[in-house]
Amino acid sequence: DSKYHLMNIRWSYEIDTDFVTWDKYAWFLYQNGKHDEALNASGKALQLATEAGEAEWANFIADHKSRIEQGSWTTFR
Repeated sequence: DSKYHLMNIRWSYEIDTDFVTWDKYAWFLYQNGKHDEALNASGKALQLATEAGEAEWANFIADHKSRIEQGSWTTFR
């Protein structure tokens, strides 16, 4: 998650609108036991997808967020 953050979050000029990257970052955080941080990243992804009018992605990300909350996120897709 640290390398992904550095290469895709910190140095990304599109990060303010890139819900896909935030969703992937949530996955890496979750897999590394950082559930609170994963929940925050997922919330950011959901907010950005909703603001972009990407209903299909928003639903996809909302499912991931729910799985983080339940402690049951086993696969990214």
